[in-house]
Order: sequence, then structure tokens, then C-alpha cells
Amino acid sequence: MGKKPQELLKLKDKALADIIDDYVISREKKGNAGSYIKSTVKAVKSWLLFNGIKLPRQIKVKDADKSPTLTEERIPTPDELKRILNAGDSRERTACALVAFTGVRIGVLGNYKGTNGLKIKDIPDLKIDGDQITFLRFPAQVIVREELSKSGKKYFTFLGQEGCMYLQNYLIERIRSGETITPESAIITASKLGYRGK
Repeated sequence: MGKKPQELLKLKDKALADIIDDYVISREKKGNAGSYIKSTVKAVKSWLLFNGIKLPRQIKVKDADKSPTLTEERIPTPDELKRILNAGDSRERTACALVAFTGVRIGVLGNYKGTNGLKIKDIPDLKIDGDQITFLRFPAQVIVREELSKSGKKYFTFLGQEGCMYLQNYLIERIRSGETITPESAIITASKLGYRGK
């Protein structure tokens, strides 16, 4: 709206509310989602409150609780999932299987920088003895540590036999390429260079 944050602090109550209303109207005309507009208004209101200014009236945003980008979302059919799994290499297939079969977020497999994600120790039913990889039971338990969980709370889920088979093949491939896999090893490496421990 052409205002610097400090300029908002100098506006009178009505002028401040009016400029935020104008912002909402301009964004609605541009076709922005109500949820997006609401989150921006919420950030501005929070910043103003931090500076001791409370808006004199409520700012209404049309369809603030709707997420139009998710309305057309659907779960892939079994055939579509099979095509997805068959399209990737063993690393990609394992990552897709973990997300599809356990319900974990992609961020659980590895963070943005690739410095933390699921580790071998997070699947207690997975046993590695040299180049032998076995599962004690199916489905195998998968533990999501606090630092990987979106809620900040540890939880567990399960990986079925098909997903375990993809993981087993991927780990065998990594061992054959020369990687030593330990309980601290990543389930999904950041790249093929990761096979060498980088």
C-alpha cells in the first residue's frame, strides 16, 4: 500500500483500519486466496500490537478459511501410485513410498539443508548385519523424532511390506556402492554423492 512499517504507527485509528481494508480489497480484486490475505493481515496486526496499537475494528476477509489450492486435491489411485513408484530410481521410489505409505511429510525425510531427517535407528524393526538387511516384522514401525515432527512431539507410524521392500533394495544398493550404513545413517541421502558419506 506504499507505506513503510514506521509510517503505519503514525496513522490515526480510522486511517490505519482503512488502509488495511484497502489492502484486503486490492488483494481480493487481484484474485489472492482469502487464507493468504488473512495471514498477511494477521502479521500486520501482530506487528502493530507489538508496537502498542490495536485496530479499532475487525478486518473482514472474504473466504478467509478456504484453501482453494487444496479443493481439487485427491489421493492418487493405486494405479497412479504404482506409476509414480515405477518412474523413479530406488532412492526416489523409497522416498515416495515412505510419504505415501506412512503418511509422513516430505520434511520428515530430510530438512531443507539435508542435515536432519529419518535415520536407520528410527526404524527399530530394521536390522542391518554387514550387507544383510532384514525386517523383524511387517508392518515395520517408523519413529518420527520430536525435531522432525511438525507439532514438536514424537510419534510413530508404520511402513508396510511393499514399502519395506523398496527401502531394503535402496539400502542394498547403497551398501554395494561402498557406503557403510550405521544406525545414524540417513534413510534417504541428500543425493547420490551422499552414498560416500558426504
